Amino acid sequence: MKYRWIHLSDIHFAYKNYQSNRLRGKLFDKIAEIVKQDKVNFLFITGDITDKDAEYDEDLYKFITELLRVTELDEKHLFFVPGNHDVSRKSKERIEKIVQIREAGDKGLDVVNDLSDDSIEMLLSAQQKFFTLYEHIKKEKYPVKDIHFVREVDGAKIIHFNTAWLCGMDGEEGRLFLGSNKLYSCLKDAGLKADDLNIAIGHHSFECFHRMEQDQLKGFMKDYNIDFYLSGHLHEAMINYNSHIDTHFCVCRQMRSDNFDAGGLAIGNIDTETGNNNIQFHAWNQRGYWTWDTEVGHEAPYGIYSFNTAKFPATKYRENPVVVIHKTMNTPINQQKLLNDMGFGKVPVYHYPYSNIEISTQEEWMEHKSNTDSFINGVISRLKDNVVHIFPLSQIPLLIEMGYMLQNDNDNIKIYQFDENGKWVLDSENAEKIPVTISYIENNPKTKKLIVVLEISSTIKNEDIDVYVSTSEHSILRFTIDNPLRYKVIYESQVKDIKSKFRSETEKHIYDYDEIHLFAAMPAGLSVEVGRCILRSMWPKVYLYNHRRQNDPRYQFAFSIN
Repeated sequence: MKYRWIHLSDIHFAYKNYQSNRLRGKLFDKIAEIVKQDKVNFLFITGDITDKDAEYDEDLYKFITELLRVTELDEKHLFFVPGNHDVSRKSKERIEKIVQIREAGDKGLDVVNDLSDDSIEMLLSAQQKFFTLYEHIKKEKYPVKDIHFVREVDGAKIIHFNTAWLCGMDGEEGRLFLGSNKLYSCLKDAGLKADDLNIAIGHHSFECFHRMEQDQLKGFMKDYNIDFYLSGHLHEAMINYNSHIDTHFCVCRQMRSDNFDAGGLAIGNIDTETGNNNIQFHAWNQRGYWTWDTEVGHEAPYGIYSFNTAKFPATKYRENPVVVIHKTMNTPINQQKLLNDMGFGKVPVYHYPYSNIEISTQEEWMEHKSNTDSFINGVISRLKDNVVHIFPLSQIPLLIEMGYMLQNDNDNIKIYQFDENGKWVLDSENAEKIPVTISYIENNPKTKKLIVVLEISSTIKNEDIDVYVSTSEHSILRFTIDNPLRYKVIYESQVKDIKSKFRSETEKHIYDYDEIHLFAAMPAGLSVEVGRCILRSMWPKVYLYNHRRQNDPRYQFAFSIN
């Protein structure tokens, strides 16, 4: 089973301020980039197509048509539902009926289930403009009287919840009803098998429903094998998983940009063959670029929510582990002793063929950069099916280049570090959290050069940086730990925590500068992880400098990447 989708929500197309227009314009570039990476199967839009019941104008039709073009999908692979802004609030009779339901409190569920056909038709009439849009785009009539319905395409079942059919008043969150009777009629004969991919889409998040309806809905999701519920309405991204019913709840940001939320999108990936199952969240920055959405919560560090369930198990590595050794400093590693000490046995080994080297000229740096590229290219083909164990102890620029070449953020890469006792270590339950102080000094942004400093293993003096780029003329982003020392950051959990801070903070600035000059005193494992942060499609050119403890100046320009 392999599927990929793009999830948009809350377009509010009639809301056309400058930032929203720019966001929607750049959306097409972002989607083209996503599609270039891998085929997309579905496009979901979870409601609020327009804003405050405004007309669905010709520009909106063109917008949706362009979405289909850039996703390389036809209308059969586009699925969308109405939101509360797609509802007319002009009918007094309709408002009176909604008030009656609301005033019934916990009995509201029964009131909705007992509505007459005439009442249902009257309530649904407020969404007529949406139904017309649906018919025009999808080239099929919306099954209005069913309220909720299921469509099957490419072996997947898409369940459409009309969560807005009883909208019409303020303060609806926590009071909405879907109509359990109608929902049951929709689901019971839909053939929602446990082995299929079953995705429900609706505008309102789960918490917006009345608690009595929530109980019914959880039962339906469990009984009818609903894997995902995709929604919007909140204008912010959220993700959580209910293990009792085996359903993932994904809320997408809005597709407009205002003072409350800048906007964003989500990308779903299911691949049961490789186990690469995740939802990726992207946010729009009002300075004019896309970035990873790091505000989703702890379930989605770096903006990626990876999941491992019985139906969608995490990455399966079918072959033996692969060992990668890149050690150019000091004496070479005894390969067989390493394999025995680490308990690997007989496994494939990629061993960089140079050790105990001094690199002093630009030609030598470029030679070893090229050699490292060729070396890692041989490893990349192994990333899909193997756990790759990396043992690095080389010059920092080469290790950053190594991570840059990998461009892979999956957890099948394990990076070890050499501790003060001469042993290779990965992680420890006793690893202390290392606080990081982050400072940003914007000296003269017009120079378009940003100096990035990582003081982890030792301090870095401005005068050493000034040899190449002036610290008084250019902006500086500095990451420092208390009392930087060798071997202070040694464990994987410590490295990944610093990596997370480095990536999220640096990506706030990368679109403001044409060059980044990176000066680092940091352990080998962190050097590789920093390289993995430098994305080809996002970062400007990065200039790397090598720390030479005994030399003057202490830093030497090595090479640039990206």
